[in-house]
Amino acid sequence: MNLNQVLSQIASKGIRLSAEGEQLKIRAPKVKLTQQTRELIAQNKAELLRLLQNVSTTDSSEALSEPLKPYEETSPYPPLSVNEQSLWFVWYLDPDSYSYNVSFAGRMSEASNVSAWKEVFEHLLKRHPGLHSCFPSLDNKPYRQVLETPVLDFQVIDAISWSIKEVRQKVRAIHQEPFDLENGPLMRVRFFQQGTQGLTFIVSVHHIVCDGWSLNLMVEELPVIYHQLQTQQSTPLAPPSYSYPTFVHWQQELLESARGKQLWDYWQQKLEGNLPVLQLPTDYPRPPIQTYKGDSCVFSLSLELTQKLKKLADTRKVSLYTLLLAAYQVLLYRYTLQEDIIVGSPVTGRSRSEFNSIVGHFVNMLPMGSTIKGAGSFTELLTQVQQTVLEALDYQDFPLALMVERLHPQRDSSYSPIIQTTFVLQSFQQAHLLASGQDETSFSWGDLKFIPYNPVLFEGQSDLDLEMSEINSQLAGAFKYNTDLFEQSTIERMLSHFQTLLEGIVVDPQQLVSRLPLLTAAEQQKLLVDWNNTAVDYPYD
Repeated sequence: MNLNQVLSQIASKGIRLSAEGEQLKIRAPKVKLTQQTRELIAQNKAELLRLLQNVSTTDSSEALSEPLKPYEETSPYPPLSVNEQSLWFVWYLDPDSYSYNVSFAGRMSEASNVSAWKEVFEHLLKRHPGLHSCFPSLDNKPYRQVLETPVLDFQVIDAISWSIKEVRQKVRAIHQEPFDLENGPLMRVRFFQQGTQGLTFIVSVHHIVCDGWSLNLMVEELPVIYHQLQTQQSTPLAPPSYSYPTFVHWQQELLESARGKQLWDYWQQKLEGNLPVLQLPTDYPRPPIQTYKGDSCVFSLSLELTQKLKKLADTRKVSLYTLLLAAYQVLLYRYTLQEDIIVGSPVTGRSRSEFNSIVGHFVNMLPMGSTIKGAGSFTELLTQVQQTVLEALDYQDFPLALMVERLHPQRDSSYSPIIQTTFVLQSFQQAHLLASGQDETSFSWGDLKFIPYNPVLFEGQSDLDLEMSEINSQLAGAFKYNTDLFEQSTIERMLSHFQTLLEGIVVDPQQLVSRLPLLTAAEQQKLLVDWNNTAVDYPYD
């Protein structure tokens, strides 16, 4: 969990944090300050305190304290946010790509009413205008169009004779169907009737109207709406007080303000000069034009290793997110021997709590750069990464797309500018339901029992991405990779190296980065056998 997600989660509960000297002050209604929230704050206390101390010295604290007024869009061609525009043009260049589809899927083993679920999704669609929007263009310039009469794309498929494997394959196929951003709809829902095996569904949305926070919000609201409709009660969910155009207007004003200049000055200084391009050894020649074909290798860490990583993070007074980010950068350094490494890391983009109940595209990708020396220790790198994370979060409201536009980095159509790899540690409240690659594990979803079938999202967006989350107190994740660059076996080997690296870090974090273990026990044994296999057969005279 990164600090931005921690702060957003805390703010959504009406809890306010402030720094007074070296003390972290908490203001919260007693009913909201649960034991779980207390533990969340305690685990991240040191970094929260430093972040709040940094924020208090900038104009951002003053800006965040000003009340936000709801904005009513009057233009016949409402503008898009900066990152929405970037996503639209990516789609325009490759409208058949599914790499920006966002999906939630799974099976309910208990009897469930399909007609009732259709009504549930109709409520959800009406509740969030972004879900019934599309993005036509005028003179190749996109604008937002909210459909006055929402129409739900909902289908029921007879899958009684299908095996669970066949249903899973169909779920993935539906996830990979492209969306038409200009005409919509940008959300589709499919239900599979499986008789005694239960009811499987998938809801897919394009990323331009739904980020990870939004998907988590939808997953929270769906069982609440279902319960209320089944019990014939009025839906207790109040409509969001703000709309996405309010965010667009707020962003425009921010970027034009003195604070906006501060944000740009910071990133301009951080990213000046020739930016490093990640040179991972690939299995195939890099295509001349970047492709977005992807696949994933999923994994889980042992409970013992997870606990040791948490303990180390606590001892070093850093978040688990910071520790794992530093470890991933070490892995990349060891594979490339590049001392300057940039890893993209997403933040929610909801620095104001007023935006927390809106479904839309707020997420922003921040370039986290580190200079890694093989002769330096891991703990030294960890200190550097912690400082980088804290600074980046203080300047997180400057959109990545605008960085690219203003920096004019050397462009090469074969890879993404600035960022070629990303890392994320998901920490949404429904992360266990949204995690991909799980077995037939059942979880509670409101009053229902639910088995996640989620396809891995955003495969192939970069050369390589690492996504992690905590499920049942164990860290799990997926290495997502571009299949035009890497074979599956290569990524599986990299995954094993990452696990070995983590095990070495918890044993001795003071080790030099260049000496941290990478090879698995099997690989070490093979090297020893090959090294000692020096016998040579000579012919008899």
